[in-house]
Amino acid sequence: MSALQLAIQVATRKRDEESRLVAQAMRKLQGAQAQLNQLHAYADESHSRWSAQTGRVLNPALMAHHYQFMDRLRHATGLQDGVVLQMNRQLEAARKHLMAAECRLAVLEKVLEKQRLLLQKKQDQREQRQTDELASRRLETHIFFSNREVLT
Repeated sequence: MSALQLAIQVATRKRDEESRLVAQAMRKLQGAQAQLNQLHAYADESHSRWSAQTGRVLNPALMAHHYQFMDRLRHATGLQDGVVLQMNRQLEAARKHLMAAECRLAVLEKVLEKQRLLLQKKQDQREQRQTDELASRRLETHIFFSNREVLT
């Protein structure tokens, strides 16, 4: 196995690993986004329940508790926004690494194909030279025997 073929195998494994990392980053992003969506849905539901009680006299301690709860929920949502943003960054970085690995692999495969074509061209030239030599020898033999017949 040539060094170039070995390099292609290594580059293929690297590309496959980068592809796996992209898929993993996508799953993480989807999970983080799902958690964020759940937080938003829960906040909306809590706000709707609280709004449904408009017009009723509520205990100030209960109102304070609700506002504190909603503040914590907004804080958690903000933190999860940061997680989603970080997961997006990681996904983009993984995609860039995958693209670089795919480019390296493509370049190596192109070099291998160029070498293969060059070797094929040399082989074709060698075969053509052999065919030309054989034809030349046959022509010389034919001329030799033709001249012999004329002399006899």
